[in-house]
Amino acid sequence: AFNVFDLDSYGSPFECAIIIAARRKVQREEPIGLVLTCGEGIAIKAGAVPHALTELTGFRPGLPGTNKHRGWLIDRAISNIAKRMRCTQVKRWEAAGRTGAAVIYIGVLLRGFG
Repeated sequence: AFNVFDLDSYGSPFECAIIIAARRKVQREEPIGLVLTCGEGIAIKAGAVPHALTELTGFRPGLPGTNKHRGWLIDRAISNIAKRMRCTQVKRWEAAGRTGAAVIYIGVLLRGFG
C-alpha cells in the first residue's frame, strides 16, 4: 500500500484526497504523507469554491470575500481529510507560488490513530 500521495490535479487536490480518504485504510501509528498543490486560487478569487472544498468545509459558495477565507478553507479541508482517514496531523509545510495563479504547495504528515 502507498503511504505518500502527490495530489497535483491542475486545480483543487481535495476531490482526489476525498477518494483516497474513503479507500485507504490507515493502521495505528502508520505515517501517511500528502503533497497538495492547491491551484484553486483563481477560481476562489472569482467566488467559485470547488465542490470538494464545500463538502469538506461546509462553506457556501458565492459569499462575498471568499478569497479572504482561502487559508481557513484549506486548513479545515486538511483537518477533515485527516479525520476521514482516522489520522492526526503531525507536521505541515507550506509555500506560496510566485505567479499570479495563486498556487499554494502544502506537505502534510499524518499518523493513524486507527
